[in-house]
Parts: sequence; C-alpha cells; structure tokens
Amino acid sequence: MLARFNPGGRGIANVNHLMPSIEQLKEAFTVAHEYMQKKSLHISANVCLPECILRPEDYPGMYISRCSIDVNRRPVTVNSFGDIRMCNHSPVTVGSIWESSIDSIVNSKYIEQWRQRPDYCSNCTRWDTCGGGCRAASEQFGYSLNQVDPIVTMMKPV
Repeated sequence: MLARFNPGGRGIANVNHLMPSIEQLKEAFTVAHEYMQKKSLHISANVCLPECILRPEDYPGMYISRCSIDVNRRPVTVNSFGDIRMCNHSPVTVGSIWESSIDSIVNSKYIEQWRQRPDYCSNCTRWDTCGGGCRAASEQFGYSLNQVDPIVTMMKPV
C-alpha cells in the first residue's frame, strides 16, 4: 500500500514539514508504479487523492481509491462505545448505535453533506471518479464538508 500524507491530529501542527510537494508525490507514485510493473506486484493507494493533484490514468494497474458518496460503500467506523464515523479519517461522530437507529444515522443531514459536491469541484468533469478527494481531511482541519480536500489548496493542481 502506498499512502499520501493525510493531515490530521498532531500532524496538522507540522503540516508544512510533513506534506510533500506535488513533484515529490508524483515521483513516489512513479517509482512505486515502475517497481510494481517490474516485480508484478499489486500496489494500492488507499488514501484517496483528488484527481486534480494526481491522475489515476498516469499509473495504470495501480488502484487509487476514492471515497464513495454511497454510504453503503464507505469505510464506516464503529468504536467500542457504538460511536459511528463515516470513515476512519473523520473526527466527526455521526451518532451511536446505542442511542439511534442505523436508519436515522444513515439518513441524517450530515450524511447527506457527504453526497454533495464541494464548491471547488462544482465545474469539475472528474467528480464522478474523484469525489473531491479525502473530505474527512477537511474535517480534520475544522472545515465543513463543502471544503475540498486540503491537499488541493496545499499543492498546485495539474
């Protein structure tokens, strides 16, 4: 697995030191892709990347994930207290299985926000395959889900 730096928690305080440049990110993916082909390996990037930063077609055969807007296809996280988060990167608790029905949680206004396109992505032709990158990263920074993945504002899109 190849993962980008996904700022959150204490990493936010040092984001300027930890975030690679777009050139460094692309170089890491290029090296991994070449090695994958040479050694017949399967490599996946399981922290989604906005397609305005890195285009999956530049790395054929490498799986680059994206977060689905379909709640049934998301990495929903439940902790031992029954608290539900839309994914393991999100700091926001949607509800608790001990206090609310799954149906009411899945149909909440908060969940609906995950289905909506951020303003930054309003005219993007890649929305259906990209989904705006890691929207939970926006939450890590204290932004709303209407904010595009912060990696977009930290790197210059292609």
